Amino acid sequence: MKSSTWPGSSKTFTLKAIEGDQRYGDPVLVRIDETLLRPFALCRALASRFELSIHGTFDTVFSRVVKRLTGTQRMIMFDEVERVAYRTLELIRDLHDLTGCPVLLCGKPTVYAKLGFRSVGDFSEVTDQLAARIVVRRDLTERTRGDNPEPLFTLKDIRNLVRGSQLKLHVTPDAEKWLQSRASTLGMGGIGKALVCFYLASKLAFVKGDATITAEHLEDVDHLSMGHEDAEEVAKLATHPGSSTPKQRCRLHQLKRRHGWTADQLHHAIGSPSTTSLSAAEASECIKRLGGGKLPHPPGKKPAPFAKKPRRTDATRMIAPDHVEQIDRMLREHFGDMEAGHAWLKKDFDAETPRDLLTARRAGQVIHVLKEMIER
Repeated sequence: MKSSTWPGSSKTFTLKAIEGDQRYGDPVLVRIDETLLRPFALCRALASRFELSIHGTFDTVFSRVVKRLTGTQRMIMFDEVERVAYRTLELIRDLHDLTGCPVLLCGKPTVYAKLGFRSVGDFSEVTDQLAARIVVRRDLTERTRGDNPEPLFTLKDIRNLVRGSQLKLHVTPDAEKWLQSRASTLGMGGIGKALVCFYLASKLAFVKGDATITAEHLEDVDHLSMGHEDAEEVAKLATHPGSSTPKQRCRLHQLKRRHGWTADQLHHAIGSPSTTSLSAAEASECIKRLGGGKLPHPPGKKPAPFAKKPRRTDATRMIAPDHVEQIDRMLREHFGDMEAGHAWLKKDFDAETPRDLLTARRAGQVIHVLKEMIER
């Protein structure tokens, strides 16, 4: 299944609510962040979620995950899936095919381009393998458009949330409509922003001694939470005297040393008796006017150029447990009998067991030969 919508429509809120719920088969939620954009990183994250070892090659870790999930029919939910690379989507497809587990992909509508096409040089290639596996596709904001649009959240939804907060304060109908409007307006923070405003409004009403939360309380605290209007507030703060940052003041003193000025000359150049009395906007203007680009290093203190350490060519990489496990599996697959496999290993590689190969290089040679024998 594929679900898409814009930020703030509470898709993550919903996924977290059903994560681990036995009524839905104990689904697993994986939120994609900057560390999970590549296939191996996501594979390791899945292994960690199921308390499996994350050490070894990609094939080894992936086989552990497949073995653990096969036959469980646990749904795996991926949030913000539009961020991943195309090869990571292929990994998710393989995971679904090999384990039979249902997969829920959730993200912004931009993911449709990745599911339908991938870039190959200057061309786009159709990816039917991914698109064909999407059985159900749903746009969560679809009901807000069309001839008879409906709000993303109803008044009943808002009242249920208010009732679940167990506040002793009464919430007026105009406040409920304000919360519904804020939660249903795309690009304004969704239900999360509405709940933050509701929490702050309840604090404000308590401080004022009011027994009722009104739309006026919500309007009064709206500027305290994140939103589109914050740009104007930040611009006002930047013009306040004394709002210059430590980095700006440090850059001004670096400019003073570069020009060889005294403190009085610097103050005359910036038009202020002190760098700390400048606003952030004024400090930025002074740095730009005084040529505050990339400053040279002080004389005699230029750092030595970075020297790469020569790579050791005599370093020997020892055989890893994953090598031993893979060789044992391939010997069993080809010979059917471990004694026959060890006899072949002794004859051709002078090693009683895979561990006696000692180095990763010799283990790689054995694996290469075994692959060729199995393919025949």
